[in-house]
Amino acid sequence: MFERNLIAIYGYENGGANLEGALPGQKVLAYVNGEGIRALGEIQDSAVRPGKGIFLDPNGQQYPDEYHLPVSWKIILQPGAALSNSEASAMGYSLPIRTVFGRLRRGRLASQLEATIKKRAAV
Repeated sequence: MFERNLIAIYGYENGGANLEGALPGQKVLAYVNGEGIRALGEIQDSAVRPGKGIFLDPNGQQYPDEYHLPVSWKIILQPGAALSNSEASAMGYSLPIRTVFGRLRRGRLASQLEATIKKRAAV
């Protein structure tokens, strides 16, 4: 996803609906399971499109119902530099659980997450 500048999901009964509602220019954080928040980007286009090539099974076959949303990733952290869920929680922000694509509603704390990512990228 980072190399192709997009957000991708697959396999949901509602298709790409989980990615709908983003507007160009909005900031987005990428959380990678088992690693933490790895990237900061900006939505490029609100159109969710069918996609392929991100989610493949062990034999290289495409998983069904893949959808993409264009993003320009501004900062991509290495896995060891990712901001963990426990670190975000210690800052006062418990990340949404089981959310595919959610809005961070607490502006000041969301800005603090962004600042932390930028600081880690500068190291």
